[in-house]
Order: sequence, then C-alpha cells, then structure tokens
Amino acid sequence: MFSTGRTARRGRAGLTGLAGPRRSAGRPTRAAFALVLAATVMATASSSAVAASPTKGATYAHGTPGDDTEVALAVSRGGRSLSDVDIILHMTCSNGRETLGVLLWFAGLTRPARVPIKRDGSFSQRFVDDENLNPFAVSQEYWLSGRFIRRGRAARVVVRTRHVGEGGTVCDTGDRQVTARRQVKTD
Repeated sequence: MFSTGRTARRGRAGLTGLAGPRRSAGRPTRAAFALVLAATVMATASSSAVAASPTKGATYAHGTPGDDTEVALAVSRGGRSLSDVDIILHMTCSNGRETLGVLLWFAGLTRPARVPIKRDGSFSQRFVDDENLNPFAVSQEYWLSGRFIRRGRAARVVVRTRHVGEGGTVCDTGDRQVTARRQVKTD
C-alpha cells in the first residue's frame, strides 16, 4: 500500500486513490477544456438553427420565364410552412418530344394540405397532380425538397417531375438543384 523509493519521492503521483499530480496555478485542467469545448458546441448548434430560419411571409424564387427550371416558394406568415409552391420545368420525354411540367400548389386547396418547415429550416414534399393532367398523361408527380440558407436570404432547393403517358411514354427531369433567393417586396 505504501510506496518507498523513487515513487515516494514524486509526491502523490505514486499513491493510488489520491487526486493526482499537483498542477501549477497557471495551467488549465482537463475539466476546463471540456467545459469550453461543450460551450462552443452548444453555441454553434444554436446559431445554425437560427441561421436557417426562413423569413416569415417572404417569397423565394429562381428562374425567369423561358428558363428550364422556375421555382417560387412562399412562406406562411407564421414561418412554419410553405403557403404557395410554383414549379415550372421543361423536359424531354422518352419519345423525343418536349413538354412542360407545371405545378401550382396553394396551401389548403389541394393535397397535401400543408408543406411544413422543420426547425432546421428544411422542407420536403411529394405532390401528385390528379386534377390538372396533360391531355395524354396518366400520372404527374412532382418532388420538392430543400433547406433555407444564408440566414433566411435563400433556399437551396431540389425539384423533380415525372409524367407518364398513356402509351408508356415517360417524361422525367431528374433532380434539378437551384438556389431560390428571397425576393424584395415592392409596394
């Protein structure tokens, strides 16, 4: 139990069950480092959640008429969901023809009833357009996913549409990634 010789001359370091070696008053302890690290992680985590929040009531848009990809998203007044989604995509079909996919969605009027925005600023939804089918289409599906970035000044968005025709013709855009910027309101 008791040490003699070299270990005893080093002080407490050789004895088990004691606090450990003596530290000088100027050196921080491991506990202090752990505390600073934990505080840094917590501050970073909370600031990224705030940075991803959308602007309440704002509209985010990408593209102009004639572009291959046009996207417009309107955020609800409460900022917890999208209230309006417009997607216009030009695409080529498996039979070589070109067509236009247009989704005009309004909260509460068509399914889904709402597109929620999560706490981290992300959103995702699949839309099935059964009511406004192109003349020879059997099904039309649209996919939307994204996340608000740059402290709510933009949204990084992925859109896609797939239309299937009566004869098995498939029109699919594949995933298209765009950055929709917050629009300045003009009165």
